[in-house]
Amino acid sequence: MKQKIMTLAATLLCMTLISIYMLCNMYARYTTNGTAEEHARVASFGQVTLEMPETQDAKLLPGDTSVTLDPKVSMPASEVAVAVYIYVTLPENSSWAYDATRRSFTCGPVLWTVAEGWDYLKQAEHAKTYIFRRFLEPKQSLAEERIVEGGTMKVPQNYDDYYGMTDTEVNMDIRFKARAVQAD
Repeated sequence: MKQKIMTLAATLLCMTLISIYMLCNMYARYTTNGTAEEHARVASFGQVTLEMPETQDAKLLPGDTSVTLDPKVSMPASEVAVAVYIYVTLPENSSWAYDATRRSFTCGPVLWTVAEGWDYLKQAEHAKTYIFRRFLEPKQSLAEERIVEGGTMKVPQNYDDYYGMTDTEVNMDIRFKARAVQAD
C-alpha cells in the first residue's frame, strides 16, 4: 500500500510540474515584453563656403586686358569622404562655351581654365550650367581652393583690334554655386 501511495504522489508531482510548465509557457506567450536600445552617431560634416570677387558682374569692354575671376572654395575636414560639387552657370544668350578637351571656357578671345583637381561631370539639361566635382578623403579639407586656374581670365592685349570686337561686350555675369555631399 505504501508503494501505491508513493507512486500516486510521484505521479501527481510530475503532473503538477508538467501543468505548471505548460501554463507558464502559455502565459509567457501573451505577456512577453522587452527593451532594446540603439545608438547612432552622426559624423561631423563641415559647411562648404564659396568666396567670389565683386568684379564678376561686370561687362568686359574691348581694350580691357585682364579680368580677375577668382572664386575659391573652402570646406573644413569631415569625418567621412565628401564630394564637393561646383556649378558654373554662364549668362543666357551669350557666346560662352566649354571645351572639355582643354578644360576651359571661352567667349571670343577671352579664355579661362578650370583649375586642376576638379573633374568635369556634365552640363545641366535645362541651363548653361556645367558641373564639376572633387572628392575629399576623410579628414581632408579645402582651404580657399581655386576653381579658375591662376584666378585670372586671359584676355589678349589687342583683342578689340585683332578679333574685330570693337563694339562687342563680353558678359561676365558668371555664377558659381558649391555644395557638398557624403561620398560613402
